Amino acid sequence: PMNTTPMNLLDRLEAFLQQDPCNQALLAQAFEEALRQARHERAQHHLAAGLASGQETLAWRLREAHWHLAGRDWAAAREILERLRHDPLAPVEVQLAAAQDEAYAALQQGRVEEGIELLEPLMAPLADTSTGAGPATIDTAPQAQVVWLRLLHRAGQLDRLLAWATDRAAAGRLAADARGVASLG
Repeated sequence: PMNTTPMNLLDRLEAFLQQDPCNQALLAQAFEEALRQARHERAQHHLAAGLASGQETLAWRLREAHWHLAGRDWAAAREILERLRHDPLAPVEVQLAAAQDEAYAALQQGRVEEGIELLEPLMAPLADTSTGAGPATIDTAPQAQVVWLRLLHRAGQLDRLLAWATDRAAAGRLAADARGVASLG
């Protein structure tokens, strides 16, 4: 009888990579899928190949931090993320993602005040976002909202948490996952 079991997505990606080992998109996809499946050794293999390629260096450094986060190596992740946040050549999106991820790692380490300091300038009050000008923010990113609200909750800043979440909800800008966290406040 023929084996009708569909090939795992990670296995398929790795098969494609054997044919095209320099394909950065495939390599990144294989890394992300390995991490999603908690296949850390396979993710590390793709990460090493991506870092060694010398291409898309900032994106691979961010992936390296994600690999450390997945392995709960908060200190190693934060070291990489801090460098990315301060890298003048890093695009704003990379700097914002690094700040969000670093705040998450700080939360996991119980360094709540550090996490709040990292996210505070990026979680602009709604009044500040009306002009469209000003510093870049990640205030609408669902995961950033969740981390922000968890930090405020851990810090015991429940009034601030509820005010922030209420303003976002009223403007239709509070993510579903963030609503769940806000309801705990």
